[in-house]
Amino acid sequence: MKKVFLLLAVLFYLSGSVFAGSKDLFNIDREMINSELSELYELEAYIKATDMTLSGLTSLNSPLIANVTANSMTMSMLNAGEPPLGINSFLWGFCFGLPGLAVVYFVTEDTDETRRALWGCVAGGVLWTGIYVIYWAAVINSTAIYY
Repeated sequence: MKKVFLLLAVLFYLSGSVFAGSKDLFNIDREMINSELSELYELEAYIKATDMTLSGLTSLNSPLIANVTANSMTMSMLNAGEPPLGINSFLWGFCFGLPGLAVVYFVTEDTDETRRALWGCVAGGVLWTGIYVIYWAAVINSTAIYY
């Protein structure tokens, strides 16, 4: 049996080392990325400076949004205000506690959704603390009867 496990471990190691040899996979050309995103950086700077919206720029026929289409918007922009995986943010906090709160915070980056998850986390903590206190009160009360 030890030989089988050793053979599987060696095969697992070798299969991982085959893919690790491709160093070109992780080369990042930062200059190309910055040149591709230069228009987006310019648009972002203008929006931050003037508090303009996309509809306002569209009505002005701004050249900054000439290349902006609905396809170029990211999923986070399209799903703004929606909880992660379609599950209510309160339930993320209530069921999963701090890890659920972290998921909502990092995925949505929305203060309202994070606040809902925080309230869920608090409600879940209060519920479990209540159950814990009631359990130990019942245990202490039941053991006191035998004395």
